[in-house]
Amino acid sequence: MKKFFKISGIIVALILLLMIIVPYIFKDKIVAVVKNEINKNINANVDFNRVGLSLFRNFPDISVRLTELSVINNEPFEGDTLAYIPTLHATIDIMSVLRGDDIQIKKVNLNNSFINLLVKSDGRANWEIMKETDETDIEATPEEESSSLLIKLKKFTITNSKFVYDDKSLAFYLLLENVNHELSGDLTLDNTTLQTHTTAEKLTASYEGIRVLQEVDAELDSPLDIDFNKFLFTFNNSELRLNQFFLLFEGTFEMPDNGDYVMDFTYSSKRTDFKDFLSLIPVMYATDLKNISTAGNAIINGNLKGIYNDDSYPGFEFNALINNARFHYPDLPKSVDEININASIKYPGGIDFDKIEVDVPNLSLFLGGNKLSMELFVRNPVSDLALKGKIDGMINLSEIGDFYPLPNGENPQGKITANISLDGKMSTIEKRQYEAFNFDGSLLLDSFIMRSASIDKTIEIAKAQLSFSPRFVNLSHLDLKVDNNDLSANGKLENFIPYLLSDGVLKGNLQLNSNNFNITDLLPKTENSDLPDDTVAISPVKIPDNIEFSVQALFKKLIFDNIELTNTTGEMLIVDQELILKRLNMEVLGGTMFLNGKYDTRDSTQAKAELALNLNQIDIQKSYSTFGTINKFAPIAQKTDGKFNTSLNIKTLLDNQMMPVYSSMNGGGNLKTTNIIIENFSIANKIADLLKMPDLKRLLMGPVNLSYEFVNGKVHLKPFELSYQDINANTLGWISFDQTIDFEMAITIPRTKFGGAANSVLENLVNEANKLGTSFKLGEKVNITAKITGTTSDPVVKIMPGNGSGKSMLDDMKKRAQEELDKQKQKLEDEARKELEKRKAEAKAQSDKILADADKQAAQIINEAQKQADAINRAAQEAADKLKAETQKQSENMIADAKKKGPIAEAAAKKAAEQLKKEIDKKAEKLIAEAKNNSDKLVSEAQRQSEKIRSDARNQVDKLMDIK
Repeated sequence: MKKFFKISGIIVALILLLMIIVPYIFKDKIVAVVKNEINKNINANVDFNRVGLSLFRNFPDISVRLTELSVINNEPFEGDTLAYIPTLHATIDIMSVLRGDDIQIKKVNLNNSFINLLVKSDGRANWEIMKETDETDIEATPEEESSSLLIKLKKFTITNSKFVYDDKSLAFYLLLENVNHELSGDLTLDNTTLQTHTTAEKLTASYEGIRVLQEVDAELDSPLDIDFNKFLFTFNNSELRLNQFFLLFEGTFEMPDNGDYVMDFTYSSKRTDFKDFLSLIPVMYATDLKNISTAGNAIINGNLKGIYNDDSYPGFEFNALINNARFHYPDLPKSVDEININASIKYPGGIDFDKIEVDVPNLSLFLGGNKLSMELFVRNPVSDLALKGKIDGMINLSEIGDFYPLPNGENPQGKITANISLDGKMSTIEKRQYEAFNFDGSLLLDSFIMRSASIDKTIEIAKAQLSFSPRFVNLSHLDLKVDNNDLSANGKLENFIPYLLSDGVLKGNLQLNSNNFNITDLLPKTENSDLPDDTVAISPVKIPDNIEFSVQALFKKLIFDNIELTNTTGEMLIVDQELILKRLNMEVLGGTMFLNGKYDTRDSTQAKAELALNLNQIDIQKSYSTFGTINKFAPIAQKTDGKFNTSLNIKTLLDNQMMPVYSSMNGGGNLKTTNIIIENFSIANKIADLLKMPDLKRLLMGPVNLSYEFVNGKVHLKPFELSYQDINANTLGWISFDQTIDFEMAITIPRTKFGGAANSVLENLVNEANKLGTSFKLGEKVNITAKITGTTSDPVVKIMPGNGSGKSMLDDMKKRAQEELDKQKQKLEDEARKELEKRKAEAKAQSDKILADADKQAAQIINEAQKQADAINRAAQEAADKLKAETQKQSENMIADAKKKGPIAEAAAKKAAEQLKKEIDKKAEKLIAEAKNNSDKLVSEAQRQSEKIRSDARNQVDKLMDIK
């Protein structure tokens, strides 16, 4: 017995030892196979940190653990993350490893993963990373080159993961958070049944920028039958839960060898309780639905059926019916009653999206006793959009809190009254046949008062009225107050319907008037307590490319950040992705300002600004504390009393805070001052200390006149003269946006200005210079040179004796300064030219694609129209032939019957038959002619659409290629 236990112990120990060392024996082989398969098949950057192997986790099989697995896309999604999987567990059949056969994977688990699926507007997807293999290469590939991995999954799980699907081609976005998924079944069989269960704590979906679902709690149970021989997937009794709403669906999805995707699905709501439907509305689900009393039915059903390929899309139908529903919060006095919705969207399938139909014959409800109703019908959305609809009703804002719980402090007042109807086709608007398009009514906001939490201000609108017509939307009245800020406005919008429903250009004008308006009051308060009080958190504003808008303004007092402007007048134009400022006049900082400018967002990656400024009699010290550019480039202004005039032209890129990128600034101008006082400025203090002339620390100077240029992040000052009493200084140099400096001053000082200490300094300078072989002598006027470097706060000043009048030195300084300026300009011009050439090349490539896509789309429309036209003509010809054949047979029978009655009857029958044939021939010809006319109209309309597509593409290309 002892011997038995001893042997058993040895065997157990050996098994444990094998379980420990076997994974390491085969680790290199498994890792090599994995990496080889990846490199052989994937066109992406795939990486993982390490691989761990174990026999204990899933004995007797081997457990593989990959950590920090990432898949980073190459072009055209360069740098985008397709997948990041912190931990991947896989179970591998140990016998497949021991035999040296194909390695068989049984189970896979992805934990805390991020899956990021992207589709570009041209349809390219970032998961299409499998390397393409030439057919001939496939045939020539020997058997031993086939895959060394064999997927024999029986279980696949995902835990605590995040899933993103962002499809630019469909303008669809889907986000799933905290996803858990389990798939079980035998994937080794040709025919198998899988059980799938998926949950997502938060599901968010949007289409065309409209949020359809917001952080919905989702769950999916779906048994799945698979026929791998046919690639046929059958969904049986599947159930999708969105919050408390349950949707049942079933159907098939097949991928035959011809490349089509064939689908046939039906779906319907599991229950008809209105409360289930109510849970899909975020603001309702956020409250406690259990305590809300509801009544009424809600039914949703539909289907998805047809073929999806390059030339066809499946048909679909969606129906929603809510009948006499209501909801009521128990603690509130009123309810929302008589909720009725009847809506459907249908599409028969194919490639003609003109056949999409939207019908909403009724959407109505009573909000605390006030009825709101609407209807909408849509036809021919592609070829000639036909709309019919209306909205009618009133919302008493002061009663919202009676039927829906509002946050503390929110108690809106006022009334919104709407009475709008429209009926017509888009083509009538495009042809300016306004009388054929019915669009009229009004939208009125009256006595509106609301406290805004985002800006912590009370907003009041005494009255605002919009009137609608086919030609324009008229804002006849707007009176706005935000605490102490007031604004009145009126204006018009033209081409409103084409802009809203297609790609039309919105045109308009607006007149604004205000006595007091603080823009900062209207910006959301920042949450960042580290920011100074006068810092406003903003981001660049993108100007749309299909707006042409003019604004004329008069603001008696206008405040932005810490800048106060008075009597501001001027015009703003919004056109072609630019905001243009024209003839803006204002009073600021004790003086006046006149400006023209441009804010350019045509380059989506980088906003730009251009300004032409004239400032007159501006207080110098106030300008330092007000304008960031002066703060950066003229810190001397902080220590200067006086006023200045300047004319300035400047171009600059803007950062994400809409502030200038100082290194990109180009331009220049001229500056003139009144008599000024400079006191306690660091550079003057240093010169005063070095020359032992304390009077220079407080300079009472005459007017200054200088010119300057912005080049490569520096302000270059052209040579100018400063005078203080009998002291003159010719100065030039530059200051950078980081306040580093490089100046030279040729200073002429009367000998009488030097006292005892100053004379000692002067004599030392002369002696030091003469030791180097010069022969400086002191005359009635002393010429010295000051070389100034370092920074404005910590300048480094070096004093040297001058030569004669200092004119030659000044000329040399001018020459060197101009050479440096020209060098910097040339560098910028070279860089700008290269960037322009690059942008033009990119724009050319993009333009070629736009034109090619437009030609393809146009050709598809014409081809489809021609097919339909041929079908119409063919059907008409067949109908005509059939009609003639039936008439011929009828005539023969009529003559045969008449022949039995005698020759007279036979002759009469022949004549009647001949007359009948003539009539039928006319009908047949008319049938063919009508078909020809209809088919010609169809082709003509397709040609019009095609030409519009090409024209729009050419216009888009013209804008794209307009690069300056």
